Amino acid sequence: MKKEDTRKIVGVLLIVVGIVILLKGFGYLNLSLRKPLVAVPNGYAGMEITTDVKSFSFPLATVAPGATYKWSVTLKNTGSVDWSAYTFYLRLAKDYTQKTFSNAVPGYNTAYVDKCGSLVDDVSCREDLIGTWKFMISYDGQNWVDASNLVSNKVFSAGANSQLKAGTAMTWWFKITAPTNAQGNYYVIATGGALVGSASYLVDSKVDTISVGTVSGEMVLTFIGALSIIAGLGFALWGFKAW
Repeated sequence: MKKEDTRKIVGVLLIVVGIVILLKGFGYLNLSLRKPLVAVPNGYAGMEITTDVKSFSFPLATVAPGATYKWSVTLKNTGSVDWSAYTFYLRLAKDYTQKTFSNAVPGYNTAYVDKCGSLVDDVSCREDLIGTWKFMISYDGQNWVDASNLVSNKVFSAGANSQLKAGTAMTWWFKITAPTNAQGNYYVIATGGALVGSASYLVDSKVDTISVGTVSGEMVLTFIGALSIIAGLGFALWGFKAW
């Protein structure tokens, strides 16, 4: 490959990268990444929690304060028998830690709770979903309703005593609006629990990180994007010998 062609390719790549960074910085581009987590099967039972996270997967991107973002969570019965009951929980925490419930209740898998909590977590660890983050829910991904009647002690819950047949799944769509004073990393903790028969109880969780950026962080991101575009134009023009 000729040097001129290499310069053209490098220039085009830098321009594309710069445009992507700028679009992310201004909130006009949402990248999606599906990240499944499968629970360890418990005999004939299994659980899978899948999140389709939007705008949280790009390593340089931050959620702008005041912006609204959406994502979905799917709870699936991957076993061969029906769940007699299931419950799904979602909370937003500033800090979290991993807990292993192997000796707590037979059938428990690894789950996540808030950092300052144990088996029963502390409400002080959680963000206010309704009053602060304007949390809403949808059952079809299009029609949104206020979720305040489904939130207790800053934890969203759904399912209750509902059944979920083997091989079927339940999906919820969520959206939040980051408060203007939010800053740093926040953790979306999705936890599912299911009763199989009368004795076996499955638990599994999925955690995703929301990084809320500051004004200075957005300015740095914008500067990097603009610099990348300028450098890309320089390489491209150099390749075409237009200098």
